[in-house]
Amino acid sequence: MSAKRGALSLLVGVAIAATGCAGEGSTVEIVRGKNARTNVRDVAVAIINPQPGEVVQNPVRLELVLAGFELGDPTPGADERGVKLSEQGQHLYLIIDDGPHMAIYDVSRPVTLDELAPGPHTVRVIPLLQWHESLKGPGTFEAAQFYVGSQTGELPIKPGAPLLTYIRPVGTYSGADADSVLLDFHLRNARLGPGGHKVRLTIDGKRAQDLTEWVPYYLVGLDTGEHTISLQLRNPVGRIVPGIYNTTDRTIRIER
Repeated sequence: MSAKRGALSLLVGVAIAATGCAGEGSTVEIVRGKNARTNVRDVAVAIINPQPGEVVQNPVRLELVLAGFELGDPTPGADERGVKLSEQGQHLYLIIDDGPHMAIYDVSRPVTLDELAPGPHTVRVIPLLQWHESLKGPGTFEAAQFYVGSQTGELPIKPGAPLLTYIRPVGTYSGADADSVLLDFHLRNARLGPGGHKVRLTIDGKRAQDLTEWVPYYLVGLDTGEHTISLQLRNPVGRIVPGIYNTTDRTIRIER
């Protein structure tokens, strides 16, 4: 067991579920973690511009407001997590539609989005700790839906509908950062549980398991190379929840 993996096991104090799901003869372990910050009642993030359904022009200027969470600060205990960190500290995770994401460390000035295609767009914003784990609670998510150019097409997020936002893993994990890879997501209008909604995790096209707790998880034992991670929101009877964001795939790379 590597030093980073040992630190992770001691920190989260959970059982390890083994799943043969990535590569010939390899085993990926899915470690169930614990939410690092459970008291998030004082956290609130909001997008004040664009307004819901507004028609805007390029470049789009997002105006954000945040309370109860310090951007750019280190999160206490970050060095003990055994996972990849943001060198600049706590931040906002901003994802445009289901594509590019940005880390925001300052909300005192608008965020400029260049050259969005004409039509409907969605921006989602979630506060993240230094190791990219999302805060989970009523004020820890905000979405803005708007049009660029003209009011054509349909806005994808329906009021009150269950919504999954994929957060991690993304990108490349090198060296010791590849030993334990954070798996995290955010939920709206869905309650996970054995008899409730579930998030189905698939690694490299093979069924891994249904996640029934809204906590961070850690992937241990991913082989060197590329891997496709898929998260899919399912309803209590196992059917896929409609919505273009409720099934999300990301390709990551492990380097050692």
